[in-house]
Amino acid sequence: MALGGNGGTARDLDPGRIFTNDPFTADPYTSQLANLSYLQFQQGANLMYPAQSQLIQYAENPNYIGQQRAQAVAGVDQAFDAQAGARGRLLALMGVNPNAAQSAAMARQSALAKATAEAGASNQAAQAAYQNQQGALLGRV
Repeated sequence: MALGGNGGTARDLDPGRIFTNDPFTADPYTSQLANLSYLQFQQGANLMYPAQSQLIQYAENPNYIGQQRAQAVAGVDQAFDAQAGARGRLLALMGVNPNAAQSAAMARQSALAKATAEAGASNQAAQAAYQNQQGALLGRV
């Protein structure tokens, strides 16, 4: 069958192209095209789906749970420091000056409450972070 009206065939259009009788044997040009297409697909996927890529990185981050625990404990520490400062100012405003035994008892009570709050916040943060990661991996985000 003639192409272009001058009697040429498809093989004549590109004489450097390697033709084989086996349709499953890829010639070098087809391999290069396939590799280029895959590279273009990867680049396009990263451009078109950046949120998906970020979710996958977030879900597979081994440090995420530890970071969430540290943030929760830091929040509890900040709250207890603010509370201790407010309590001290209130006692001073009322003219109360606790003796050593009363100060020690208040410090012990505050330390126990702080430790309990830190443990609870840390556990809640770890459980929530784990559920968030699992949700991201399962596509529930």
